[in-house]
Amino acid sequence: MPDKSLEEAFRRICASEAPLSERLTSFSEAVRKFGRPFAEVYDDLVERIRSGEAGQAAPKPARRCPRFCCLTATTGSSLSMTF
Repeated sequence: MPDKSLEEAFRRICASEAPLSERLTSFSEAVRKFGRPFAEVYDDLVERIRSGEAGQAAPKPARRCPRFCCLTATTGSSLSMTF
């Protein structure tokens, strides 16, 4: 069933398991479809995110995340956030 509003499209896209790049493209298409005045600004934002290669340094699927944080437990011992 096609979306009836930008809000419906936004909810559907947010609930999607698609990669971020696909969700950004889908939302950009929805913004243009519903004629929102900020479509050009949104497209510019998406292009800036893509041109900066956002997420390129992130671990690939099925790869371990590097140790990225050390916390102190209430006992005073250190905890690391390794996944």
